[in-house]
Amino acid sequence: SPENLEKLAMSRPYFAFSQQLVTRTGSTNFQTLADLAGHNVGVLTGTTSHRLATRQPGVVVKIYDDNVNYFRDLELGRLDAVLTDSPIAQVNLAGNSRLRAAGPPTDPGYYSVGIRRADTQLRQRIDEAIAGLIADAIEGDGFEYYTPELFPGGLDAKAMVVGKHQSCDQYLAGMAAFSASLRK
Repeated sequence: SPENLEKLAMSRPYFAFSQQLVTRTGSTNFQTLADLAGHNVGVLTGTTSHRLATRQPGVVVKIYDDNVNYFRDLELGRLDAVLTDSPIAQVNLAGNSRLRAAGPPTDPGYYSVGIRRADTQLRQRIDEAIAGLIADAIEGDGFEYYTPELFPGGLDAKAMVVGKHQSCDQYLAGMAAFSASLRK
C-alpha cells in the first residue's frame, strides 16, 4: 500500500491476489461491496479489505484481529459479509457449504515482504530467494505467470506466480520453502 511504501522498502512481489467478498450461501442479494450499505462487513485490521470497506459509503465495518473469527461470525449471522484476500477466502470456502464467494474477485494486489529501508542486504537476499522460488516453479508444476504493468522498471516475463492459478497448498508450500531459504 502507499502507506507501507512510505515506511518500508518492499521486496519484489511474490504472489498476486484479489479481494473476495464472501457471504452466507442463502444471501444472493449481495454481489458487491456497494450492495452492503447498511450491513455489517467483517475485515482484517490494517488490510486492503479494511481500507476498501471503510471507503464504501454506508457499509458498517467490523474490524477483526485475525482471519478466523470473522468467518465464524458470518456463519452465525453476526455479519452479512466478509471482505478478504482471495487466498484466505479460498481456504475458508473449501468444503464449507454454508458460505459462498459473492461476485467476482476485485482490486488485485501483490504480496511482498516489508523490510527496514536500511536493511539493503536483507532485501537483496529476500529478492534472490523469491527469484529462486519463481525459477523453480517455472521448471515444473504447471504454474502460470504474469508480468504486471504496474511495476516501473519492470519484472521479467516470469516474475510472479499468480494467486488465482495457484492452490493454497502450493502457496503455503512455496512460502515454507521461501522461509527456509532465508535461514540458510
